[in-house]
Amino acid sequence: MPYLALSRGDGVTLWVMGVLGEWGGGSRWALAVLLGCVVLLILAPAALGAEGSGKISGTVTAACPCEDMPEPLKNIEVTVYETGENLFPVGSAITDEHGEYTVEGLVGGQYKVEFSPELESSLNYVTQYYKEKPSLATAEPVKVVQKKTTEKIDAELQVGGEVKGRVTEASTHKDLEGIEVQVFEVSESESPVRFAITGKNGEYTIAGLASGHYKVEFSPGLESNLNYVAQFYEDKSSFASAGLVEVVQGEVKTEVNAELQVGGEIEGAVTDAWTHTALAGVYVFAIGSGEAFAGVAQTNASGQYTMLGLASGSYEIEFVDLASGSPYITQYYNDEPALASANPVVANQGETTPGIDAALVRKAPVDTAAPVVSGTPAAGETLSCSNGSWTGSPAPTYSYAWLRDGVVIAGASVSTYVVQTADQGNGLACRVTATNKSGSAAAVSETLMVPVPVIAPPKPDVTVLSSEIVVEGDSARVPIACVDANCTGTIELAEQVVVRHKKGKRRISRKETVVLGKGSYALAQGHSGTILVFLTSRGRNALAKARHHRLSARLFASVVGGTTVSRSVVLSEVVHRHQRRSS
Repeated sequence: MPYLALSRGDGVTLWVMGVLGEWGGGSRWALAVLLGCVVLLILAPAALGAEGSGKISGTVTAACPCEDMPEPLKNIEVTVYETGENLFPVGSAITDEHGEYTVEGLVGGQYKVEFSPELESSLNYVTQYYKEKPSLATAEPVKVVQKKTTEKIDAELQVGGEVKGRVTEASTHKDLEGIEVQVFEVSESESPVRFAITGKNGEYTIAGLASGHYKVEFSPGLESNLNYVAQFYEDKSSFASAGLVEVVQGEVKTEVNAELQVGGEIEGAVTDAWTHTALAGVYVFAIGSGEAFAGVAQTNASGQYTMLGLASGSYEIEFVDLASGSPYITQYYNDEPALASANPVVANQGETTPGIDAALVRKAPVDTAAPVVSGTPAAGETLSCSNGSWTGSPAPTYSYAWLRDGVVIAGASVSTYVVQTADQGNGLACRVTATNKSGSAAAVSETLMVPVPVIAPPKPDVTVLSSEIVVEGDSARVPIACVDANCTGTIELAEQVVVRHKKGKRRISRKETVVLGKGSYALAQGHSGTILVFLTSRGRNALAKARHHRLSARLFASVVGGTTVSRSVVLSEVVHRHQRRSS
């Protein structure tokens, strides 16, 4: 039976198609249900063929070689499959006490019909397909017409063979209750056809088997909390090496027994990588050599799990959230994204390997490091924004927005930004939005303040308005102007003279600066004036000796907070008549 129908108890049937790989321990079928390699559909009665009004009905009885009235069979599951490559189930029903059934909600078309005791049923009848065919592939199609019932799709089920045995603990030989026993076809599909659970005395019975050869697996149930290593008949560790059990319809095969070894344990906790909160309901799988699944567990409300029943060996540990719409990426120990890079974990039978934890990463982007703005925060300079660091699968794409004091700057939507004068005195930051098919998230960089430029006060400056300096009496009149700021300072007139003196028998000459006059001034910005510079005695003497009373000199006009002005000038003395007569 390639599909398993599980009743959810609320009128909803779960149809599960198992794709089974090599399984070294635990329930092969249950694992297929849990893994990502399953097809899981929820079909409520209203949804089964929601647009269909066709029906299939009939009666199921026990095959009888005599002339008596055939015995109606109750609790036989009738499953209707689409025809074609997938042969997908579209509806089901259970026979009543009269052996009758009706499958409703079918659209017009061709279907195949299966009659079978449920997987756990103790009814000893062999699964059959219409019309008295042993497999779904060979079943005859049944035509359904809209708004009509296709009747008399009946079946007479043959009595099956049975397998019985006992499961005990290898070391103590005590009977083991709650061990799952599954019977698998020896075929390409390797499908489970029946299973049972051992009772208090460790015994089990599996009925309804067609004549043929089967493989039998013994394993703790996924929720049994039993720490035993799964095995196959006879004491084999893998499906491939399992011994064959021959079954004949109408007969009982006994002594299909098993002695289970105590297993190893792996413990750990699963949390959200970003919030560090505990994650409940996450499945944890142990994968052995050849990528064979060897164990499974599920985290509790505290995010903790204990995986039981492991054979001694090395395993890769997979963490999967199978919840619909799960926000988490499947990952492997130790926080690895792929099986190939997973860190192996060693388990030993009879021992516990603790601390095998996982921090699951979300599929939607989550920033693990904020964006960073680099560059000089000054008008005319270019700033650059890094993406920061993000998780997410697939890898996100990025968009940008620049913020001035937290407000988006219109048109600034790339990773670089040229600082404007309007930004001076404000804070600039970059917001990066990461997006993938699972969602988007944003993160903002640190804020860079753009300083207001400091404008230095203007320096005072003086200008000497004439190179002809008139001297009258003991003072020279120096015309100057003040610009840019208020000016205060001094004015000095000087000349260089050659001084000769003897040093021993030699005559030595040297230049010496002679101050001719000094004065001070104070002028307001933008004003000019004539400043009186009073001659020194040497200045008066030098000017008196000068030819025509004209003396070349150097004028130095200093200004507080500014630059001293130096200029060549000519001192010209005004000589009055009485001075000329006396001279």
